Parts: sequence; structure tokens; C-alpha cells
Amino acid sequence: FWVLIELLIELGQRQDLAVEIVYRLPDWIAEVPVLNTIPTYFLHGRYDPLDQLFVLLGALAAYGTVLALRRLR
Repeated sequence: FWVLIELLIELGQRQDLAVEIVYRLPDWIAEVPVLNTIPTYFLHGRYDPLDQLFVLLGALAAYGTVLALRRLR
């Protein structure tokens, strides 16, 4: 689940998608101190396909660690 969320957030940094996401955000987000950084994250973030690759590699490493730890039980 978290891998999917991270991949979508990373994809949302593409300039064409970032503008659309920020346009569709509700106005109340600007009033919440923690959430008011969301538009800045998307508009000023840099999309890099390698980030998505490393998200997948990190997920595979975590999955491998879980499998290895289960075998130690």
C-alpha cells in the first residue's frame, strides 16, 4: 500500500500533473499548518523516474528483510 502511495506522490511531481493537483486541492488546506506545504511540494518538487525505481528497490529490500526474519523464528 505504501509503495503505491509513494509512487503516486512521486509521479505527482511531474510538472503537468503537479499544476492539476494543486488546482484541485481544497482551499482549507492552506489554513492547516502541516498541510499548507502540499502545494509547494508538488509545484517545486522535481520528478525523477529514478526515485520511483529506488522506491521499488527499497520495498523489495524491506520485503526480503521480512522474509529473512520470518525464517529465523
